Amino acid sequence: MRRRPHARRVWLNPVAVWELLDQLGISQNELARRCGFSPGHLSMLMNGKRSPSPRARRRLMEVLEVDDFEVLFIMEPPSAGRKPDRSTTLKRKKGGIQRQLE
Repeated sequence: MRRRPHARRVWLNPVAVWELLDQLGISQNELARRCGFSPGHLSMLMNGKRSPSPRARRRLMEVLEVDDFEVLFIMEPPSAGRKPDRSTTLKRKKGGIQRQLE
């Protein structure tokens, strides 16, 4: 299926997801199980290698108990390329998220 040229892609915001996982006390693998995804698919969503489908977005919002779309997702600007611009690399640490400048 081809996307329309002007369609804007949606990306998962991994920082928001990690914060919600910490609040809920669940792991990334548990989130994948509750959403009905494979752990590998969720990993690709978290790392910006895949864009979540509308169904996946609904499941993530439901499982993470989020009502506001903009909390979990980043809309690609209309003229942007495939992946969102990320000026930092995100790394998961035991005590929270560590951000490293590239």
